[in-house]
Amino acid sequence: MEEDSYGILPQSFITHVGEHMLALVQALEPFASDSEALGLANEDGDVESKASTAFCNQWLDVVGLAVTGRILERTMRIPRLGRKGAEHLAADLNYIRNVFTALGVAGHPHPLLKYAAQLVILDEDSLRSRIASRCVETDSSETLDVIRRAELRIAYVRSISV
Repeated sequence: MEEDSYGILPQSFITHVGEHMLALVQALEPFASDSEALGLANEDGDVESKASTAFCNQWLDVVGLAVTGRILERTMRIPRLGRKGAEHLAADLNYIRNVFTALGVAGHPHPLLKYAAQLVILDEDSLRSRIASRCVETDSSETLDVIRRAELRIAYVRSISV
């Protein structure tokens, strides 16, 4: 199905989110270079540069996690999802993943973004098989529980019986 969705572009709302994330780097730079804002007493440029990068990365990490959480939450609230809608959603999720990759912040993009993008376009039999294999697993970690619930929700909104 990925070959069929080659020409699908991300929707404008998600490109706006991406543009704001990229603009955030520029918006944070003045604060990062202000030694008082960073509490830097040392005039050493290397230390200041590292602190500046750390400052920006901390904020980008916090905002990135919030954006990721909101996108995943809204994705799980979609009531129904047809084939074309799934292709558009995958394009949107992959676009925001690319933005996070471009930002270069450790831990981003969150692996669940990629997984959700894969789930929404996975063929029905593969999704059923994946869900069935998770149901027989005995590991009951919180992370696996979230993954199981996401798989079941995506199957439900895509009207795939499991």
